[in-house]
Amino acid sequence: MPSHIVDVSARSRVLREQPLLSHAWVMTPPEALAYLRRPRSVLRTIGVRLPAECAVETVLRNHDWLTGHSDGLGDSDDVVVYARGDGDGQRFYRVMLYGGKAARRVPDRPLLHDPTEEERPTGHVTDRVRGRVDAIRRSMTAAPIHTDVHTWLAPLTVDAPVTKSNAEAHRVLATLVDAVRQVLPTNPAYEPVVTELSAALQRQFNPGYSSVYRAYRAPDATFPQAFTGLLYAKAVRVLATSGFQRDQQVEEVARILDDPAPALRVLTEAARAQDPDFFVHATVEATMRRRDDGRLDRRLVEAEDQFASFDPDRGARRSRLAAPSRRLELLGPEHRDEWWFLPALVAYAINVWPLRGDQTPQ
Repeated sequence: MPSHIVDVSARSRVLREQPLLSHAWVMTPPEALAYLRRPRSVLRTIGVRLPAECAVETVLRNHDWLTGHSDGLGDSDDVVVYARGDGDGQRFYRVMLYGGKAARRVPDRPLLHDPTEEERPTGHVTDRVRGRVDAIRRSMTAAPIHTDVHTWLAPLTVDAPVTKSNAEAHRVLATLVDAVRQVLPTNPAYEPVVTELSAALQRQFNPGYSSVYRAYRAPDATFPQAFTGLLYAKAVRVLATSGFQRDQQVEEVARILDDPAPALRVLTEAARAQDPDFFVHATVEATMRRRDDGRLDRRLVEAEDQFASFDPDRGARRSRLAAPSRRLELLGPEHRDEWWFLPALVAYAINVWPLRGDQTPQ
């Protein structure tokens, strides 16, 4: 009997709501031969019962390979047959068969959406929602914070003088993240600061920002991804334009980590004073601008890729940071063991740290 029988509609509400059947199963070559001889009988054994007037159509995608590698569908040692059945179940039902090596490696393929999601977001916005979003957008540009956000984003949109490349600045930042990771378990002074920074990221912000972001985001970009990518891009830019070279920056951080109390006090005070809408406003503004600003988009894409490099399982699966999220709950303290938590907090710390006139952290 066929194995690995899956009713795809049972796995997806989207398909259950459509007037179509969708099934998948696996067979040995002799079982495939039995199906070709009596398709309705085999379909009944897996639970697919079709009315007499429903036509059954079968397609063998690699007929010659399949029969050639299975001794005319008589040998089942090294070959499996993958089957997909689709149709309305009333007028037609089509089965596609494809033969393959039984011991073949499962390909590493990207998923269009997370297994916990019903469908991939399309980004479609109705005219009514678009009108409401445009009104919110006009309010954003009229707010006093918008001028500050414009100034803050400027280094990402112009070619300012730099002392190191973005790639080198990323390596410096990765070194800083690793240094912080090493000292956190050994010095209890850091624990309340981590809690304070994480709490600052959980403060309520104007819900209108979420509406604008959803209207202008790319279909596969979640708000936490855009937020952390932007913070990381700006943190990298701060290090790239700093007067300190790499060794000097690492030495300065090591000095701070040896006697952290003054720096931690400055950092927590700066986080408390930071407007909870500021970086959210900046994230939404950058999301809108990158559609028309190629330089900004390239820098954000590069930063998002650099930030994702902290994921130890990158490429093996879809990151949990890409899970649907309206706010920044993925940066909450309950996620402190996730790969993104510490890099995000370090990037946030660099961005709230008071700067001198030469854009060098104090």
